[in-house]
Amino acid sequence: MHGCFQAVPPLPDNEDPSPVQTQNPMLSKSQVQLVQSLQQKKFRQRYGMFAAAGQKVVGELLNSSWPLDQVFALEEWALAHEAQLSAKSVQAVVVSPKQLERISFQDQPQSVLVLARIPANNAPIPSQGWALALDGIRDPGNLGTLLRTAHWFGAAGVYLSPGCVDRFNPKVVQASMGSLFHLACKVLDPGEWPSDASQPLWGADAHGLDLRELDFPPNGILVIGSESHGISEEVGARLAQRCRIGGAEQTESLNAAVAAGILLAKALNFA
Repeated sequence: MHGCFQAVPPLPDNEDPSPVQTQNPMLSKSQVQLVQSLQQKKFRQRYGMFAAAGQKVVGELLNSSWPLDQVFALEEWALAHEAQLSAKSVQAVVVSPKQLERISFQDQPQSVLVLARIPANNAPIPSQGWALALDGIRDPGNLGTLLRTAHWFGAAGVYLSPGCVDRFNPKVVQASMGSLFHLACKVLDPGEWPSDASQPLWGADAHGLDLRELDFPPNGILVIGSESHGISEEVGARLAQRCRIGGAEQTESLNAAVAAGILLAKALNFA
Protein backbone atom coordinates (compact mmCIF):
# COMPACT_ATOMS: atom_id res chain seq x y z
CA MET A 1 0.00 0.00 0.00
CA HIS A 2 1.04 3.55 -0.62
CA GLY A 3 0.29 6.19 1.99
CA CYS A 4 -0.64 8.86 -0.53
CA PHE A 5 -3.35 6.88 -2.29
CA GLN A 6 -6.91 6.14 -1.38
CA ALA A 7 -9.67 4.25 -3.07
CA VAL A 8 -12.29 6.94 -2.57
CA PRO A 9 -11.97 10.73 -2.12
CA PRO A 10 -12.37 12.49 1.24
CA LEU A 11 -15.99 12.48 2.34
CA PRO A 12 -17.78 15.81 2.79
CA ASP A 13 -18.10 15.32 6.54
CA ASN A 14 -14.32 14.79 6.85
CA GLU A 15 -14.60 11.10 7.75
CA ASP A 16 -11.37 9.10 7.58
CA PRO A 17 -10.55 7.98 4.03
CA SER A 18 -10.87 4.33 3.05
CA PRO A 19 -7.72 2.23 2.70
CA VAL A 20 -5.99 1.85 -0.64
CA GLN A 21 -7.52 -0.61 -3.09
CA THR A 22 -5.79 -2.24 -6.01
CA GLN A 23 -8.78 -1.74 -8.29
CA ASN A 24 -10.04 1.62 -9.47
CA PRO A 25 -12.93 2.98 -7.38
CA MET A 26 -16.23 4.04 -8.84
CA LEU A 27 -16.49 7.81 -8.94
CA SER A 28 -19.70 8.98 -7.35
CA LYS A 29 -22.15 11.21 -9.15
CA SER A 30 -21.48 13.96 -6.60
CA GLN A 31 -17.74 13.80 -7.28
CA VAL A 32 -18.26 14.13 -11.02
CA GLN A 33 -20.73 16.97 -10.53
CA LEU A 34 -18.35 18.81 -8.19
CA VAL A 35 -15.45 18.71 -10.65
CA GLN A 36 -17.62 19.71 -13.59
CA SER A 37 -19.33 22.49 -11.64
CA LEU A 38 -15.97 24.21 -11.12
CA GLN A 39 -16.03 25.25 -14.75
CA GLN A 40 -18.46 27.96 -13.59
CA LYS A 41 -17.35 30.93 -11.52
CA LYS A 42 -20.33 30.84 -9.15
CA PHE A 43 -19.46 27.31 -8.04
CA ARG A 44 -15.77 28.11 -7.71
CA GLN A 45 -16.76 30.93 -5.40
CA ARG A 46 -19.26 28.77 -3.51
CA TYR A 47 -16.81 25.95 -2.82
CA GLY A 48 -13.64 28.06 -2.70
CA MET A 49 -11.95 25.68 -5.13
CA PHE A 50 -10.76 25.49 -8.72
CA ALA A 51 -9.66 22.66 -10.99
CA ALA A 52 -6.30 22.22 -12.69
CA ALA A 53 -5.28 19.43 -15.03
CA GLY A 54 -2.32 18.10 -16.95
CA GLN A 55 1.19 17.13 -15.93
CA LYS A 56 2.79 20.56 -16.51
CA VAL A 57 0.16 22.64 -14.70
CA VAL A 58 -0.27 20.23 -11.80
CA GLY A 59 3.51 19.89 -11.52
CA GLU A 60 3.78 23.66 -11.06
CA LEU A 61 0.99 23.53 -8.50
CA LEU A 62 2.81 20.82 -6.54
CA ASN A 63 5.94 22.99 -6.54
CA SER A 64 4.05 26.00 -5.19
CA SER A 65 2.79 26.83 -1.72
CA TRP A 66 -0.86 26.49 -2.76
CA PRO A 67 -2.90 23.87 -0.85
CA LEU A 68 -4.52 20.97 -2.67
CA ASP A 69 -7.88 19.50 -1.78
CA GLN A 70 -8.32 16.42 -3.97
CA VAL A 71 -6.22 14.63 -6.58
CA PHE A 72 -7.55 12.27 -9.26
CA ALA A 73 -4.74 10.54 -11.13
CA LEU A 74 -3.70 7.53 -13.13
CA GLU A 75 -1.75 5.06 -11.01
CA GLU A 76 1.55 5.62 -12.83
CA TRP A 77 1.41 9.37 -12.17
CA ALA A 78 0.35 8.93 -8.55
CA LEU A 79 3.20 6.52 -7.83
CA ALA A 80 5.74 8.85 -9.43
CA HIS A 81 4.58 11.80 -7.31
CA GLU A 82 3.98 10.07 -4.00
CA ALA A 83 6.61 12.11 -2.14
CA GLN A 84 5.22 15.43 -3.36
CA LEU A 85 1.69 14.40 -2.49
CA SER A 86 2.84 13.41 0.98
CA ALA A 87 4.51 16.81 1.40
CA LYS A 88 1.19 18.42 0.50
CA SER A 89 -0.66 16.18 2.98
CA VAL A 90 -3.05 15.05 0.28
CA GLN A 91 -4.04 11.59 -0.91
CA ALA A 92 -4.57 10.67 -4.54
CA VAL A 93 -7.65 8.91 -5.85
CA VAL A 94 -6.34 6.43 -8.41
CA VAL A 95 -8.68 6.41 -11.42
CA SER A 96 -8.79 4.72 -14.79
CA PRO A 97 -8.25 6.62 -18.06
CA LYS A 98 -12.00 6.45 -18.76
CA GLN A 99 -12.82 7.85 -15.33
CA LEU A 100 -10.32 10.66 -15.78
CA GLU A 101 -11.82 11.46 -19.16
CA ARG A 102 -15.27 11.55 -17.57
CA ILE A 103 -14.37 14.27 -15.07
CA SER A 104 -11.83 16.20 -17.13
CA PHE A 105 -12.60 19.42 -19.01
CA GLN A 106 -9.66 18.79 -21.36
CA ASP A 107 -10.14 17.31 -24.82
CA GLN A 108 -7.25 14.93 -24.14
CA PRO A 109 -6.79 14.40 -20.37
CA GLN A 110 -3.18 14.03 -19.23
CA SER A 111 -2.77 11.70 -16.27
CA VAL A 112 -4.02 13.96 -13.46
CA LEU A 113 -6.67 16.44 -12.36
CA VAL A 114 -6.60 18.24 -9.02
CA LEU A 115 -8.93 20.42 -7.01
CA ALA A 116 -7.08 23.21 -5.22
CA ARG A 117 -8.12 25.83 -2.71
CA ILE A 118 -8.54 29.42 -3.85
CA PRO A 119 -6.38 31.67 -1.62
CA ALA A 120 -8.43 33.65 0.88
CA ASN A 121 -6.54 36.89 0.23
CA ASN A 122 -4.88 38.62 -2.68
CA ALA A 123 -1.10 38.40 -2.51
CA PRO A 124 0.58 41.80 -1.96
CA ILE A 125 2.33 43.16 -5.03
CA PRO A 126 5.75 44.74 -4.41
CA SER A 127 6.14 48.41 -5.30
CA GLN A 128 9.62 47.84 -6.73
CA GLY A 129 10.08 47.02 -10.39
CA TRP A 130 7.31 46.78 -12.97
CA ALA A 131 3.94 45.15 -12.49
CA LEU A 132 1.30 44.38 -15.10
CA ALA A 133 -2.28 45.66 -14.88
CA LEU A 134 -4.92 44.09 -17.09
CA ASP A 135 -7.99 46.11 -18.01
CA GLY A 136 -11.01 44.20 -19.27
CA ILE A 137 -9.24 41.08 -20.56
CA ARG A 138 -12.19 38.75 -21.08
CA ASP A 139 -10.66 35.99 -23.19
CA PRO A 140 -9.42 33.14 -20.95
CA GLY A 141 -6.64 32.15 -23.30
CA ASN A 142 -5.35 35.71 -23.51
CA LEU A 143 -5.42 36.17 -19.73
CA GLY A 144 -3.59 32.92 -19.12
CA THR A 145 -0.93 33.80 -21.68
CA LEU A 146 -0.53 37.27 -20.15
CA LEU A 147 0.04 35.71 -16.73
CA ARG A 148 2.63 33.39 -18.27
CA THR A 149 4.32 36.34 -19.97
CA ALA A 150 4.42 38.38 -16.75
CA HIS A 151 5.95 35.45 -14.89
CA TRP A 152 8.58 34.84 -17.57
CA PHE A 153 9.76 38.46 -17.50
CA GLY A 154 9.79 38.60 -13.71
CA ALA A 155 7.05 41.20 -13.31
CA ALA A 156 6.39 42.23 -9.72
CA GLY A 157 2.82 41.02 -9.99
CA VAL A 158 -0.45 41.40 -11.87
CA TYR A 159 -3.46 43.62 -11.15
CA LEU A 160 -6.78 42.48 -12.60
CA SER A 161 -9.66 44.86 -13.24
CA PRO A 162 -13.21 43.75 -12.30
CA GLY A 163 -13.91 43.34 -16.02
CA CYS A 164 -11.30 40.61 -16.47
CA VAL A 165 -12.27 36.96 -16.75
CA ASP A 166 -11.83 35.02 -13.51
CA ARG A 167 -8.22 33.88 -13.20
CA PHE A 168 -9.41 30.50 -11.87
CA ASN A 169 -11.38 29.75 -15.03
CA PRO A 170 -10.02 26.35 -16.18
CA LYS A 171 -8.94 27.78 -19.53
CA VAL A 172 -7.01 30.57 -17.81
CA VAL A 173 -5.32 28.10 -15.48
CA GLN A 174 -4.30 25.91 -18.41
CA ALA A 175 -3.10 28.79 -20.60
CA SER A 176 -0.97 30.16 -17.76
CA MET A 177 0.94 26.85 -17.72
CA GLY A 178 1.29 27.10 -13.96
CA SER A 179 2.50 30.71 -13.84
CA LEU A 180 -0.66 31.61 -11.93
CA PHE A 181 0.73 29.78 -8.89
CA HIS A 182 3.95 31.79 -8.82
CA LEU A 183 2.63 35.32 -9.37
CA ALA A 184 1.35 37.88 -6.89
CA CYS A 185 -2.13 38.83 -8.16
CA LYS A 186 -4.65 41.37 -6.92
CA VAL A 187 -8.23 41.62 -8.15
CA LEU A 188 -9.21 45.27 -8.02
CA ASP A 189 -12.53 46.52 -6.76
CA PRO A 190 -14.67 48.70 -9.06
CA GLY A 191 -13.05 52.12 -9.33
CA GLU A 192 -9.89 50.97 -7.58
CA TRP A 193 -6.55 51.45 -9.33
CA PRO A 194 -3.04 51.83 -7.88
CA SER A 195 -2.23 55.50 -7.35
CA ASP A 196 1.30 55.51 -5.93
CA ALA A 197 3.31 58.31 -7.53
CA SER A 198 6.47 56.20 -7.23
CA GLN A 199 4.87 53.56 -9.45
CA PRO A 200 3.22 55.44 -12.35
CA LEU A 201 0.70 53.87 -14.69
CA TRP A 202 1.94 53.51 -18.26
CA GLY A 203 -0.54 52.26 -20.83
CA ALA A 204 -0.20 50.46 -24.13
CA ASP A 205 -1.98 52.67 -26.66
CA ALA A 206 -1.77 52.78 -30.46
CA HIS A 207 -1.81 56.59 -30.27
CA GLY A 208 0.90 56.93 -27.63
CA LEU A 209 4.58 57.74 -28.02
CA ASP A 210 6.80 55.17 -29.70
CA LEU A 211 8.44 53.09 -26.97
CA ARG A 212 11.79 53.53 -28.73
CA GLU A 213 11.62 57.22 -27.85
CA LEU A 214 10.85 56.61 -24.18
CA ASP A 215 12.99 55.99 -21.15
CA PHE A 216 11.13 53.78 -18.74
CA PRO A 217 11.49 54.61 -15.03
CA PRO A 218 12.77 51.87 -12.68
CA ASN A 219 9.30 51.30 -11.21
CA GLY A 220 5.88 51.37 -12.77
CA ILE A 221 2.71 49.55 -13.72
CA LEU A 222 2.11 48.63 -17.35
CA VAL A 223 -1.59 48.67 -18.30
CA ILE A 224 -2.80 46.39 -21.09
CA GLY A 225 -6.37 46.73 -22.34
CA SER A 226 -8.49 44.28 -24.28
CA GLU A 227 -7.70 43.72 -27.95
CA SER A 228 -11.18 44.83 -29.02
CA HIS A 229 -11.70 47.89 -26.79
CA GLY A 230 -8.27 48.93 -25.56
CA ILE A 231 -7.83 50.72 -22.24
CA SER A 232 -11.06 52.01 -20.72
CA GLU A 233 -11.67 55.75 -20.32
CA GLU A 234 -11.67 55.38 -16.54
CA VAL A 235 -8.18 53.90 -16.54
CA GLY A 236 -6.94 56.06 -19.39
CA ALA A 237 -7.56 59.17 -17.30
CA ARG A 238 -5.13 57.84 -14.69
CA LEU A 239 -2.23 57.14 -17.06
CA ALA A 240 1.02 59.04 -16.65
CA GLN A 241 2.20 57.93 -20.09
CA ARG A 242 0.79 56.21 -23.18
CA CYS A 243 3.19 54.19 -25.29
CA ARG A 244 2.88 52.35 -28.56
CA ILE A 245 4.86 49.67 -30.32
CA GLY A 246 5.94 50.86 -33.75
CA GLY A 247 5.54 48.23 -36.46
CA ALA A 248 5.37 47.84 -40.20
CA GLU A 249 2.68 49.83 -41.97
CA GLN A 250 -0.74 48.40 -42.79
CA THR A 251 -0.55 45.61 -40.22
CA GLU A 252 -3.09 44.49 -37.67
CA SER A 253 -2.59 45.30 -33.99
CA LEU A 254 -0.56 42.92 -31.86
CA ASN A 255 -2.01 40.27 -29.63
CA ALA A 256 -2.29 41.58 -26.04
CA ALA A 257 0.22 39.07 -24.68
CA VAL A 258 2.74 39.83 -27.43
CA ALA A 259 2.39 43.56 -26.78
CA ALA A 260 2.83 43.01 -23.04
CA GLY A 261 5.96 40.96 -23.67
CA ILE A 262 7.56 43.63 -25.84
CA LEU A 263 6.77 46.40 -23.36
CA LEU A 264 7.90 44.39 -20.32
CA ALA A 265 11.12 43.55 -22.13
CA LYS A 266 11.74 47.28 -22.59
CA ALA A 267 10.67 48.26 -19.05
CA LEU A 268 12.70 45.52 -17.38
CA ASN A 269 15.77 46.02 -19.58
CA PHE A 270 15.54 42.75 -21.48
CA ALA A 271 15.98 44.70 -24.70
